[in-house]
Amino acid sequence: MRGGALRSPRRKTDFRVRRRAAPAYTRAMSEKFFDDVIARVVRGEIGGIETPAAICERLRDIARNAPGDAGVAADLVGRPCASSAPLWHAQAFERACHEDNEGAVVRRLYHLRWLAHLCCPEDERFRPTVSLVIPAYNAAGLVTAAIDSCLAQDPAPDEIIVVDDGSSDDTAGAVARFGDRIRLIAQSNRGVSAARNTGVATATGDFIHFLDADDTLLARALADKIAAFRSIPDADLCFSSTLDQGADGRRPNTIPPPDGGPRCATNDFAYAVVRGPALLPSTVMMPRLRALAADLFDETLRRTEDRRYFFRLAVAGVKAIAVGRPLARRRLDTGGAAGPGRPPHEYKAVAVLMNLIDAVDTPRMWRYAPFILLSRWYRIVDVADDRLDTLRQTVRDRLAELGDGAPRGGLSPLLLIQNLALALDWFERNRPRLTAAGLAYHSDIRQALSAAAATAAGPGPADRVYWLDGGPCHGSARPLLDAFSALDDDTEFLADLRRLEVPAASVMWRLTERLAPGLGAARAGHLARVLTRALGPSLRLSFLYRTLADSNGDWMVGDGERWPPRTHD
Repeated sequence: MRGGALRSPRRKTDFRVRRRAAPAYTRAMSEKFFDDVIARVVRGEIGGIETPAAICERLRDIARNAPGDAGVAADLVGRPCASSAPLWHAQAFERACHEDNEGAVVRRLYHLRWLAHLCCPEDERFRPTVSLVIPAYNAAGLVTAAIDSCLAQDPAPDEIIVVDDGSSDDTAGAVARFGDRIRLIAQSNRGVSAARNTGVATATGDFIHFLDADDTLLARALADKIAAFRSIPDADLCFSSTLDQGADGRRPNTIPPPDGGPRCATNDFAYAVVRGPALLPSTVMMPRLRALAADLFDETLRRTEDRRYFFRLAVAGVKAIAVGRPLARRRLDTGGAAGPGRPPHEYKAVAVLMNLIDAVDTPRMWRYAPFILLSRWYRIVDVADDRLDTLRQTVRDRLAELGDGAPRGGLSPLLLIQNLALALDWFERNRPRLTAAGLAYHSDIRQALSAAAATAAGPGPADRVYWLDGGPCHGSARPLLDAFSALDDDTEFLADLRRLEVPAASVMWRLTERLAPGLGAARAGHLARVLTRALGPSLRLSFLYRTLADSNGDWMVGDGERWPPRTHD
Protein backbone atom coordinates (compact mmCIF):
# COMPACT_ATOMS: atom_id res chain seq x y z
CA MET A 1 0.00 0.00 0.00
CA ARG A 2 1.37 3.41 -0.93
CA GLY A 3 -0.23 6.81 -0.37
CA GLY A 4 -3.36 5.17 1.03
CA ALA A 5 -4.20 3.47 -2.26
CA LEU A 6 -5.07 -0.21 -2.20
CA ARG A 7 -3.11 -2.52 -4.43
CA SER A 8 -3.81 -6.14 -5.23
CA PRO A 9 -1.45 -8.56 -3.46
CA ARG A 10 -2.01 -11.30 -6.06
CA ARG A 11 0.47 -12.11 -8.77
CA LYS A 12 -0.46 -12.13 -12.41
CA THR A 13 -0.28 -15.95 -12.50
CA ASP A 14 -2.74 -16.20 -9.62
CA PHE A 15 -5.09 -13.90 -11.50
CA ARG A 16 -5.09 -16.17 -14.57
CA VAL A 17 -5.72 -19.28 -12.47
CA ARG A 18 -8.69 -17.71 -10.76
CA ARG A 19 -10.15 -16.49 -14.02
CA ARG A 20 -9.92 -20.00 -15.52
CA ALA A 21 -11.65 -21.51 -12.51
CA ALA A 22 -14.57 -19.07 -12.49
CA PRO A 23 -16.53 -20.33 -15.58
CA ALA A 24 -16.53 -23.92 -14.27
CA TYR A 25 -18.01 -22.75 -10.98
CA THR A 26 -20.53 -20.59 -12.82
CA ARG A 27 -21.82 -23.62 -14.74
CA ALA A 28 -22.00 -25.65 -11.55
CA MET A 29 -24.27 -23.16 -9.82
CA SER A 30 -27.80 -22.48 -10.98
CA GLU A 31 -28.29 -19.19 -12.80
CA LYS A 32 -31.98 -19.99 -12.80
CA PHE A 33 -31.89 -19.68 -9.01
CA PHE A 34 -30.81 -16.02 -9.27
CA ASP A 35 -33.42 -15.35 -11.96
CA ASP A 36 -36.12 -16.83 -9.77
CA VAL A 37 -35.11 -14.92 -6.63
CA ILE A 38 -34.77 -11.60 -8.50
CA ALA A 39 -38.22 -12.08 -10.03
CA ARG A 40 -39.70 -12.80 -6.60
CA VAL A 41 -38.06 -9.67 -5.13
CA VAL A 42 -39.49 -7.54 -7.96
CA ARG A 43 -42.96 -8.98 -7.31
CA GLY A 44 -42.60 -8.22 -3.62
CA GLU A 45 -42.77 -11.86 -2.56
CA ILE A 46 -39.64 -11.75 -0.42
CA GLY A 47 -39.61 -9.61 2.67
CA GLY A 48 -40.58 -9.46 6.30
CA ILE A 49 -41.61 -12.59 8.15
CA GLU A 50 -42.50 -14.39 4.90
CA THR A 51 -38.87 -14.55 3.80
CA PRO A 52 -37.96 -18.18 3.09
CA ALA A 53 -34.98 -18.98 5.30
CA ALA A 54 -33.82 -21.54 2.76
CA ILE A 55 -33.22 -18.84 0.15
CA CYS A 56 -30.95 -16.80 2.43
CA GLU A 57 -29.10 -19.94 3.48
CA ARG A 58 -28.57 -20.88 -0.15
CA LEU A 59 -27.24 -17.40 -0.90
CA ARG A 60 -24.80 -17.63 2.00
CA ASP A 61 -23.53 -20.98 0.69
CA ILE A 62 -23.08 -19.51 -2.77
CA ALA A 63 -21.22 -16.52 -1.32
CA ARG A 64 -18.85 -18.71 0.71
CA ASN A 65 -17.90 -20.74 -2.34
CA ALA A 66 -18.01 -17.96 -4.93
CA PRO A 67 -14.79 -17.22 -6.84
CA GLY A 68 -12.79 -14.39 -5.30
CA ASP A 69 -12.48 -10.99 -6.88
CA ALA A 70 -10.08 -10.85 -9.81
CA GLY A 71 -8.12 -8.06 -8.12
CA VAL A 72 -8.37 -4.60 -6.65
CA ALA A 73 -9.54 -1.86 -9.00
CA ALA A 74 -6.79 0.31 -10.45
CA ASP A 75 -6.05 3.56 -8.61
CA LEU A 76 -8.50 2.65 -5.86
CA VAL A 77 -8.24 4.63 -2.61
CA GLY A 78 -10.26 3.61 0.42
CA ARG A 79 -10.60 1.49 3.51
CA PRO A 80 -11.20 -2.18 2.64
CA CYS A 81 -14.27 -4.16 3.60
CA ALA A 82 -13.93 -6.62 6.47
CA SER A 83 -15.45 -9.52 4.51
CA SER A 84 -15.45 -10.73 0.92
CA ALA A 85 -17.76 -8.97 -1.51
CA PRO A 86 -20.06 -11.99 -2.15
CA LEU A 87 -20.48 -12.75 1.55
CA TRP A 88 -21.05 -9.09 2.43
CA HIS A 89 -23.83 -8.76 -0.17
CA ALA A 90 -25.42 -12.06 0.93
CA GLN A 91 -25.54 -10.88 4.54
CA ALA A 92 -26.81 -7.43 3.55
CA PHE A 93 -29.54 -9.03 1.42
CA GLU A 94 -30.69 -11.11 4.37
CA ARG A 95 -30.88 -8.02 6.59
CA ALA A 96 -32.87 -6.17 3.94
CA CYS A 97 -35.35 -9.06 3.76
CA HIS A 98 -36.40 -8.35 7.35
CA GLU A 99 -37.06 -4.67 6.63
CA ASP A 100 -40.47 -3.38 5.72
CA ASN A 101 -40.13 0.16 4.40
CA GLU A 102 -40.12 2.08 1.15
CA GLY A 103 -36.48 1.41 0.25
CA ALA A 104 -36.33 -2.26 1.25
CA VAL A 105 -37.03 -3.58 -2.25
CA VAL A 106 -34.32 -1.33 -3.72
CA ARG A 107 -31.82 -2.66 -1.18
CA ARG A 108 -32.75 -6.28 -1.82
CA LEU A 109 -32.38 -5.90 -5.58
CA TYR A 110 -29.06 -4.08 -5.22
CA HIS A 111 -27.42 -6.74 -3.07
CA LEU A 112 -28.96 -9.64 -4.97
CA ARG A 113 -27.87 -8.31 -8.36
CA TRP A 114 -24.34 -7.71 -7.06
CA LEU A 115 -24.13 -11.24 -5.69
CA ALA A 116 -25.34 -12.67 -9.00
CA HIS A 117 -22.87 -10.48 -10.91
CA LEU A 118 -19.94 -11.55 -8.73
CA CYS A 119 -20.81 -15.21 -9.28
CA CYS A 120 -21.69 -14.85 -13.00
CA PRO A 121 -19.65 -11.87 -14.24
CA GLU A 122 -20.10 -12.82 -17.91
CA ASP A 123 -23.93 -12.72 -17.69
CA GLU A 124 -25.14 -9.26 -18.74
CA ARG A 125 -28.49 -9.79 -17.04
CA PHE A 126 -26.83 -9.44 -13.66
CA ARG A 127 -24.63 -6.44 -14.38
CA PRO A 128 -25.31 -3.53 -11.95
CA THR A 129 -27.17 -0.73 -13.71
CA VAL A 130 -26.28 2.99 -13.69
CA SER A 131 -28.54 6.04 -14.04
CA LEU A 132 -26.89 9.35 -14.94
CA VAL A 133 -28.68 12.47 -13.66
CA ILE A 134 -27.93 15.76 -15.45
CA PRO A 135 -29.62 18.99 -14.23
CA ALA A 136 -29.69 21.62 -16.98
CA TYR A 137 -30.59 25.30 -16.91
CA ASN A 138 -30.06 27.36 -20.08
CA ALA A 139 -27.42 24.84 -21.14
CA ALA A 140 -28.28 24.33 -24.82
CA GLY A 141 -24.68 25.01 -25.84
CA LEU A 142 -23.16 22.76 -23.17
CA VAL A 143 -25.41 19.81 -22.46
CA THR A 144 -24.72 18.01 -25.75
CA ALA A 145 -21.04 17.60 -24.85
CA ALA A 146 -22.03 16.24 -21.46
CA ILE A 147 -24.39 13.72 -23.05
CA ASP A 148 -21.80 12.69 -25.66
CA SER A 149 -19.31 11.95 -22.88
CA CYS A 150 -21.92 9.71 -21.19
CA LEU A 151 -22.76 7.79 -24.35
CA ALA A 152 -19.03 7.25 -24.99
CA GLN A 153 -18.65 5.27 -21.75
CA ASP A 154 -17.93 1.55 -21.98
CA PRO A 155 -20.19 0.13 -20.76
CA ALA A 156 -22.70 2.89 -21.47
CA PRO A 157 -25.07 3.98 -18.69
CA ASP A 158 -28.40 2.20 -18.62
CA GLU A 159 -30.30 5.49 -18.58
CA ILE A 160 -29.42 9.17 -18.91
CA ILE A 161 -31.90 11.53 -17.28
CA VAL A 162 -31.72 15.23 -18.22
CA VAL A 163 -33.87 17.50 -16.04
CA ASP A 164 -34.59 20.79 -17.83
CA ASP A 165 -35.04 23.19 -14.93
CA GLY A 166 -37.21 25.83 -16.63
CA SER A 167 -34.63 26.88 -19.24
CA SER A 168 -35.46 29.91 -21.38
CA ASP A 169 -33.21 28.77 -24.24
CA ASP A 170 -33.52 25.67 -26.44
CA THR A 171 -32.07 23.18 -23.96
CA ALA A 172 -34.95 20.78 -24.65
CA GLY A 173 -34.29 20.96 -28.39
CA ALA A 174 -30.59 20.25 -27.91
CA VAL A 175 -31.41 17.15 -25.86
CA ALA A 176 -34.12 15.99 -28.29
CA ARG A 177 -31.45 15.40 -30.98
CA PHE A 178 -30.38 12.26 -29.08
CA GLY A 179 -33.80 10.65 -29.41
CA ASP A 180 -34.92 7.92 -27.04
CA ARG A 181 -31.40 7.40 -25.72
CA ILE A 182 -32.07 10.30 -23.35
CA ARG A 183 -34.92 10.66 -20.89
CA LEU A 184 -35.87 14.34 -20.77
CA ILE A 185 -37.88 15.71 -17.85
CA ALA A 186 -39.07 19.33 -17.95
CA GLN A 187 -40.01 21.28 -14.83
CA SER A 188 -40.43 24.90 -13.79
CA ASN A 189 -37.30 26.62 -12.55
CA ARG A 190 -36.74 25.48 -8.96
CA GLY A 191 -32.95 25.31 -8.82
CA VAL A 192 -30.24 22.73 -9.27
CA SER A 193 -31.13 20.92 -6.03
CA ALA A 194 -34.71 20.34 -7.14
CA ALA A 195 -33.50 19.20 -10.57
CA ARG A 196 -31.14 16.63 -9.07
CA ASN A 197 -33.83 15.42 -6.68
CA THR A 198 -36.25 14.96 -9.56
CA GLY A 199 -33.66 12.89 -11.41
CA VAL A 200 -32.95 10.68 -8.38
CA ALA A 201 -36.67 10.16 -7.72
CA THR A 202 -37.29 8.94 -11.28
CA ALA A 203 -34.08 6.92 -11.74
CA THR A 204 -34.26 3.12 -11.86
CA GLY A 205 -30.57 2.10 -11.84
CA ASP A 206 -28.70 0.41 -9.04
CA PHE A 207 -26.33 3.40 -9.03
CA ILE A 208 -26.83 7.14 -9.41
CA HIS A 209 -24.06 9.16 -11.07
CA PHE A 210 -24.38 12.94 -10.98
CA LEU A 211 -23.13 15.14 -13.80
CA ASP A 212 -23.66 18.88 -14.26
CA ALA A 213 -24.59 20.04 -17.74
CA ASP A 214 -21.40 22.09 -18.06
CA ASP A 215 -19.11 19.15 -17.17
CA THR A 216 -18.07 16.01 -19.03
CA LEU A 217 -16.98 12.51 -18.09
CA LEU A 218 -13.58 11.16 -19.05
CA ALA A 219 -12.98 7.67 -20.40
CA ARG A 220 -13.83 4.74 -18.10
CA ALA A 221 -15.45 6.97 -15.47
CA LEU A 222 -18.31 4.53 -14.92
CA ALA A 223 -16.31 1.32 -15.38
CA ASP A 224 -13.66 2.35 -12.86
CA LYS A 225 -16.22 3.28 -10.24
CA ILE A 226 -18.14 0.04 -10.72
CA ALA A 227 -14.83 -1.79 -10.26
CA ALA A 228 -14.22 0.24 -7.08
CA PHE A 229 -17.57 -0.84 -5.61
CA ARG A 230 -16.77 -4.41 -6.62
CA SER A 231 -13.56 -4.27 -4.59
CA ILE A 232 -15.04 -2.43 -1.56
CA PRO A 233 -18.69 -3.49 -1.40
CA ASP A 234 -19.62 -1.64 1.80
CA ALA A 235 -18.79 1.80 0.32
CA ASP A 236 -21.61 4.36 0.15
CA LEU A 237 -20.03 6.81 -2.28
CA CYS A 238 -17.26 6.83 -4.89
CA PHE A 239 -15.65 9.98 -6.28
CA SER A 240 -12.57 11.12 -8.16
CA SER A 241 -10.63 14.29 -8.82
CA THR A 242 -11.31 16.47 -11.89
CA LEU A 243 -9.55 18.26 -14.68
CA ASP A 244 -10.60 21.93 -14.67
CA GLN A 245 -10.86 23.81 -17.94
CA GLY A 246 -11.38 27.59 -17.87
CA ALA A 247 -13.20 29.51 -20.55
CA ASP A 248 -9.96 31.17 -21.62
CA GLY A 249 -8.33 27.80 -22.32
CA ARG A 250 -6.15 27.76 -19.21
CA ARG A 251 -6.22 24.81 -16.86
CA PRO A 252 -6.25 26.13 -13.28
CA ASN A 253 -5.27 24.06 -10.28
CA THR A 254 -7.46 21.05 -9.72
CA ILE A 255 -8.86 19.82 -6.41
CA PRO A 256 -6.10 17.76 -4.80
CA PRO A 257 -6.49 14.11 -5.79
CA PRO A 258 -7.51 11.65 -3.08
CA ASP A 259 -4.42 10.15 -1.48
CA GLY A 260 -5.84 8.05 1.35
CA GLY A 261 -4.20 10.24 4.01
CA PRO A 262 -5.79 11.12 7.37
CA ARG A 263 -7.36 14.28 5.92
CA CYS A 264 -8.63 12.57 2.75
CA ALA A 265 -12.38 12.15 2.29
CA THR A 266 -11.86 8.38 2.16
CA ASN A 267 -10.69 8.48 5.79
CA ASP A 268 -12.51 11.49 7.26
CA PHE A 269 -15.34 12.51 4.99
CA ALA A 270 -16.70 15.26 7.26
CA TYR A 271 -13.33 16.96 7.70
CA ALA A 272 -12.65 16.92 3.95
CA VAL A 273 -16.07 18.44 3.21
CA VAL A 274 -15.73 21.17 5.85
CA ARG A 275 -12.19 22.10 4.84
CA GLY A 276 -12.97 21.46 1.14
CA PRO A 277 -13.80 21.58 -1.55
CA ALA A 278 -12.79 17.93 -1.62
CA LEU A 279 -15.18 16.51 -4.20
CA LEU A 280 -17.66 17.71 -6.81
CA PRO A 281 -21.09 16.29 -7.70
CA SER A 282 -19.95 15.51 -11.27
CA THR A 283 -17.46 12.97 -9.91
CA VAL A 284 -19.84 11.22 -7.50
CA MET A 285 -21.49 7.85 -7.99
CA MET A 286 -23.45 6.22 -5.18
CA PRO A 287 -25.90 3.34 -4.80
CA ARG A 288 -29.45 4.51 -5.30
CA LEU A 289 -30.38 2.84 -2.03
CA ARG A 290 -27.88 5.15 -0.26
CA ALA A 291 -29.30 8.22 -1.97
CA LEU A 292 -32.86 7.28 -1.02
CA ALA A 293 -31.92 6.47 2.58
CA ALA A 294 -31.07 10.10 3.44
CA ASP A 295 -32.47 13.54 2.70
CA LEU A 296 -31.58 14.67 -0.81
CA PHE A 297 -30.33 18.09 -1.88
CA ASP A 298 -31.82 21.06 -0.01
CA GLU A 299 -34.15 22.70 -2.51
CA THR A 300 -33.96 26.04 -0.71
CA LEU A 301 -30.30 26.33 -1.75
CA ARG A 302 -29.34 27.19 -5.31
CA ARG A 303 -25.65 27.39 -4.48
CA THR A 304 -23.45 25.54 -1.99
CA GLU A 305 -26.11 22.84 -2.10
CA ASP A 306 -23.43 20.21 -2.74
CA ARG A 307 -21.38 21.11 0.36
CA ARG A 308 -24.56 21.02 2.42
CA TYR A 309 -25.58 17.63 0.96
CA PHE A 310 -22.16 16.09 1.48
CA PHE A 311 -22.04 17.28 5.08
CA ARG A 312 -25.42 15.70 5.75
CA LEU A 313 -24.05 12.47 4.31
CA ALA A 314 -21.10 12.83 6.68
CA VAL A 315 -23.50 13.19 9.62
CA ALA A 316 -25.21 10.01 8.40
CA GLY A 317 -21.84 8.23 8.54
CA VAL A 318 -21.19 7.41 4.88
CA LYS A 319 -18.09 5.50 3.84
CA ALA A 320 -16.42 7.11 0.83
CA ILE A 321 -13.94 5.58 -1.59
CA ALA A 322 -12.22 7.18 -4.57
CA VAL A 323 -10.44 6.57 -7.84
CA GLY A 324 -7.11 8.35 -7.65
CA ARG A 325 -7.07 9.70 -11.20
CA PRO A 326 -9.37 12.36 -12.71
CA LEU A 327 -12.53 10.93 -14.26
CA ALA A 328 -14.39 14.18 -15.09
CA ARG A 329 -13.62 17.51 -16.71
CA ARG A 330 -15.10 20.61 -15.10
CA ARG A 331 -15.70 23.50 -17.48
CA LEU A 332 -15.42 26.73 -15.52
CA ASP A 333 -16.94 30.15 -16.22
CA THR A 334 -20.00 28.65 -17.90
CA GLY A 335 -22.67 30.00 -15.57
CA GLY A 336 -23.36 26.68 -13.87
CA ALA A 337 -26.75 25.15 -13.20
CA ALA A 338 -27.91 27.26 -10.29
CA GLY A 339 -30.24 29.59 -12.14
CA PRO A 340 -31.58 32.87 -10.74
CA GLY A 341 -31.81 33.46 -7.01
CA ARG A 342 -30.18 35.22 -4.09
CA PRO A 343 -26.56 36.42 -4.11
CA PRO A 344 -24.13 33.48 -3.76
CA HIS A 345 -22.79 34.58 -0.37
CA GLU A 346 -26.26 34.42 1.18
CA TYR A 347 -26.70 30.79 0.13
CA LYS A 348 -23.24 30.00 1.49
CA ALA A 349 -24.03 31.63 4.83
CA VAL A 350 -27.29 29.67 5.07
CA ALA A 351 -25.52 26.37 4.30
CA VAL A 352 -22.80 27.06 6.88
CA LEU A 353 -25.34 27.84 9.62
CA MET A 354 -27.27 24.68 8.80
CA ASN A 355 -24.07 22.63 8.99
CA LEU A 356 -23.13 24.30 12.28
CA ILE A 357 -26.52 23.43 13.79
CA ASP A 358 -26.12 19.81 12.67
CA ALA A 359 -22.62 19.66 14.15
CA VAL A 360 -23.73 21.05 17.52
CA ASP A 361 -26.70 18.65 17.62
CA THR A 362 -24.52 15.60 16.83
CA PRO A 363 -21.82 14.99 19.48
CA ARG A 364 -19.63 12.86 17.20
CA MET A 365 -19.44 15.87 14.84
CA TRP A 366 -18.32 18.35 17.54
CA ARG A 367 -14.70 18.40 16.45
CA TYR A 368 -15.76 19.91 13.12
CA ALA A 369 -17.83 22.76 14.58
CA PRO A 370 -14.94 25.30 14.91
CA PHE A 371 -13.91 24.69 11.30
CA ILE A 372 -17.50 25.22 10.13
CA LEU A 373 -17.89 28.39 12.18
CA LEU A 374 -14.75 30.00 10.77
CA SER A 375 -15.45 29.06 7.15
CA ARG A 376 -17.84 32.00 6.64
CA TRP A 377 -18.38 33.67 10.03
CA TYR A 378 -17.75 37.15 8.64
CA ARG A 379 -20.64 36.64 6.21
CA ILE A 380 -22.89 34.91 8.73
CA VAL A 381 -22.85 37.79 11.19
CA ASP A 382 -23.04 40.59 8.63
CA VAL A 383 -25.66 39.52 6.05
CA ALA A 384 -29.12 40.96 6.67
CA ASP A 385 -31.72 38.33 5.78
CA ASP A 386 -34.87 37.00 7.47
CA ARG A 387 -33.90 33.38 6.97
CA LEU A 388 -30.41 33.99 8.30
CA ASP A 389 -31.91 35.74 11.33
CA THR A 390 -33.90 32.61 12.14
CA LEU A 391 -30.88 30.35 11.72
CA ARG A 392 -28.66 32.67 13.77
CA GLN A 393 -31.15 32.56 16.63
CA THR A 394 -31.29 28.77 16.37
CA VAL A 395 -27.51 28.57 16.65
CA ARG A 396 -27.55 30.77 19.75
CA ASP A 397 -30.29 28.67 21.36
CA ARG A 398 -28.42 25.43 20.65
CA LEU A 399 -25.22 26.80 22.21
CA ALA A 400 -27.07 28.05 25.27
CA GLU A 401 -28.63 24.60 25.76
CA LEU A 402 -25.15 23.09 26.12
CA GLY A 403 -24.99 24.56 29.62
CA ASP A 404 -27.80 22.40 31.03
CA GLY A 405 -25.28 20.29 32.96
CA ALA A 406 -25.94 17.11 30.99
CA PRO A 407 -23.44 15.29 28.77
CA ARG A 408 -24.29 14.60 25.14
CA GLY A 409 -23.62 11.12 23.83
CA GLY A 410 -21.28 10.51 26.76
CA LEU A 411 -19.24 13.65 25.97
CA SER A 412 -18.90 16.91 27.85
CA PRO A 413 -20.05 20.02 25.94
CA LEU A 414 -17.32 22.04 27.71
CA LEU A 415 -14.64 21.08 25.17
CA LEU A 416 -16.90 22.11 22.29
CA ILE A 417 -17.68 25.42 24.01
CA GLN A 418 -14.02 26.25 24.57
CA ASN A 419 -13.00 25.32 21.03
CA LEU A 420 -15.74 27.54 19.62
CA ALA A 421 -14.55 30.35 21.90
CA LEU A 422 -11.03 29.95 20.53
CA ALA A 423 -12.38 30.16 17.00
CA LEU A 424 -14.10 33.43 17.84
CA ASP A 425 -10.86 34.71 19.42
CA TRP A 426 -9.05 34.10 16.16
CA PHE A 427 -11.83 35.78 14.21
CA GLU A 428 -11.65 38.89 16.38
CA ARG A 429 -7.90 39.18 15.78
CA ASN A 430 -8.03 38.64 12.03
CA ARG A 431 -11.38 40.04 10.83
CA PRO A 432 -12.18 42.99 13.10
CA ARG A 433 -14.34 44.98 10.70
CA LEU A 434 -17.99 44.14 11.21
CA THR A 435 -21.20 46.09 10.94
CA ALA A 436 -23.03 47.09 14.10
CA ALA A 437 -25.48 44.22 13.62
CA GLY A 438 -22.61 41.80 13.07
CA LEU A 439 -20.83 42.93 16.21
CA ALA A 440 -24.04 42.59 18.20
CA TYR A 441 -24.59 38.99 17.09
CA HIS A 442 -20.91 38.14 17.62
CA SER A 443 -21.17 39.47 21.17
CA ASP A 444 -24.41 37.57 21.69
CA ILE A 445 -22.73 34.28 20.76
CA ARG A 446 -19.87 35.12 23.11
CA GLN A 447 -22.30 35.58 25.98
CA ALA A 448 -24.10 32.33 25.16
CA LEU A 449 -20.79 30.43 25.23
CA SER A 450 -19.75 32.08 28.50
CA ALA A 451 -23.03 31.22 30.18
CA ALA A 452 -22.93 27.64 28.92
CA ALA A 453 -19.32 27.16 30.05
CA ALA A 454 -20.23 28.04 33.63
CA THR A 455 -22.76 25.21 33.97
CA ALA A 456 -21.75 22.60 31.34
CA ALA A 457 -20.98 19.03 32.38
CA GLY A 458 -17.27 18.43 33.03
CA PRO A 459 -15.04 16.19 30.86
CA GLY A 460 -14.34 12.53 31.45
CA PRO A 461 -12.29 9.71 29.90
CA ALA A 462 -14.52 9.55 26.82
CA ASP A 463 -13.66 13.16 25.97
CA ARG A 464 -9.94 12.39 25.87
CA VAL A 465 -10.55 9.51 23.46
CA TYR A 466 -12.81 11.60 21.24
CA TRP A 467 -10.82 14.82 21.04
CA LEU A 468 -7.30 13.40 21.00
CA ASP A 469 -7.62 10.02 19.32
CA GLY A 470 -10.75 10.21 17.24
CA GLY A 471 -9.80 12.49 14.37
CA PRO A 472 -8.74 16.04 13.46
CA CYS A 473 -8.50 18.42 16.38
CA HIS A 474 -6.65 21.67 16.88
CA GLY A 475 -4.03 22.04 19.61
CA SER A 476 -6.28 23.63 22.25
CA ALA A 477 -7.93 20.33 23.15
CA ARG A 478 -4.79 18.50 24.29
CA PRO A 479 -3.72 20.81 27.15
CA LEU A 480 -7.32 21.26 28.22
CA LEU A 481 -7.80 17.52 28.53
CA ASP A 482 -4.38 17.02 30.13
CA ALA A 483 -5.25 19.60 32.76
CA PHE A 484 -8.62 18.07 33.51
CA SER A 485 -7.12 14.58 33.63
CA ALA A 486 -4.49 15.72 36.16
CA LEU A 487 -7.04 17.61 38.22
CA ASP A 488 -10.00 15.25 38.07
CA ASP A 489 -9.88 14.71 41.83
CA ASP A 490 -9.84 18.41 42.72
CA THR A 491 -13.45 19.51 42.26
CA GLU A 492 -12.80 22.98 43.71
CA PHE A 493 -10.07 23.73 41.18
CA LEU A 494 -12.22 22.33 38.36
CA ALA A 495 -14.90 24.82 39.34
CA ASP A 496 -12.29 27.62 39.22
CA LEU A 497 -11.10 26.59 35.78
CA ARG A 498 -14.61 26.64 34.37
CA ARG A 499 -15.06 30.29 35.33
CA LEU A 500 -14.06 32.77 32.65
CA GLU A 501 -12.41 35.12 35.15
CA VAL A 502 -10.20 33.71 37.94
CA PRO A 503 -7.15 35.08 39.82
CA ALA A 504 -4.09 34.46 37.68
CA ALA A 505 -1.61 33.83 40.49
CA SER A 506 -3.80 31.26 42.18
CA VAL A 507 -4.51 29.36 38.98
CA MET A 508 -0.88 29.39 37.83
CA TRP A 509 0.46 28.15 41.15
CA ARG A 510 -2.12 25.41 41.55
CA LEU A 511 -1.95 24.38 37.89
CA THR A 512 1.86 24.10 37.98
CA GLU A 513 1.72 22.15 41.21
CA ARG A 514 -0.84 19.70 39.90
CA LEU A 515 0.74 19.20 36.45
CA ALA A 516 4.33 18.81 37.64
CA PRO A 517 4.07 15.09 38.51
CA GLY A 518 2.81 14.20 35.06
CA LEU A 519 4.79 16.70 32.98
CA GLY A 520 8.01 16.89 34.95
CA ALA A 521 9.31 19.86 36.87
CA ALA A 522 11.09 21.40 33.87
CA ARG A 523 8.06 21.54 31.62
CA ALA A 524 5.74 22.64 34.42
CA GLY A 525 8.17 25.46 35.29
CA HIS A 526 8.40 26.47 31.64
CA LEU A 527 4.63 26.69 31.40
CA ALA A 528 4.50 28.75 34.59
CA ARG A 529 7.04 31.24 33.19
CA VAL A 530 5.14 31.53 29.92
CA LEU A 531 1.92 32.18 31.77
CA THR A 532 3.55 34.72 34.10
CA ARG A 533 4.81 36.76 31.17
CA ALA A 534 1.62 36.47 29.16
CA LEU A 535 -1.09 37.02 31.75
CA GLY A 536 -2.18 40.03 33.70
CA PRO A 537 -4.09 40.12 37.00
CA SER A 538 -6.80 37.82 35.59
CA LEU A 539 -7.08 35.30 32.80
CA ARG A 540 -9.68 33.73 30.59
CA LEU A 541 -9.84 29.98 30.31
CA SER A 542 -9.61 29.99 26.53
CA PHE A 543 -6.49 32.19 26.62
CA LEU A 544 -4.92 29.99 29.28
CA TYR A 545 -5.20 26.89 27.17
CA ARG A 546 -4.24 28.63 23.94
CA THR A 547 -1.06 29.74 25.75
CA LEU A 548 -0.42 26.19 26.90
CA ALA A 549 -0.97 24.91 23.37
CA ASP A 550 1.48 27.39 21.86
CA SER A 551 4.12 27.06 24.57
CA ASN A 552 5.62 23.79 23.35
CA GLY A 553 5.30 21.79 20.14
CA ASP A 554 4.55 18.65 22.14
CA TRP A 555 1.14 20.08 22.93
CA MET A 556 0.05 20.10 19.31
CA VAL A 557 -1.93 17.41 17.50
CA GLY A 558 -0.15 14.53 15.84
CA ASP A 559 0.40 16.12 12.46
CA GLY A 560 1.45 19.48 13.92
CA GLU A 561 -1.57 21.39 12.68
CA ARG A 562 -1.90 24.68 14.51
CA TRP A 563 -4.90 26.78 15.28
CA PRO A 564 -6.56 28.36 13.47
CA PRO A 565 -7.04 26.03 10.52
CA ARG A 566 -6.88 27.30 6.98
CA THR A 567 -10.40 27.63 5.69
CA HIS A 568 -11.91 27.96 2.26
CA ASP A 569 -14.91 29.96 1.10
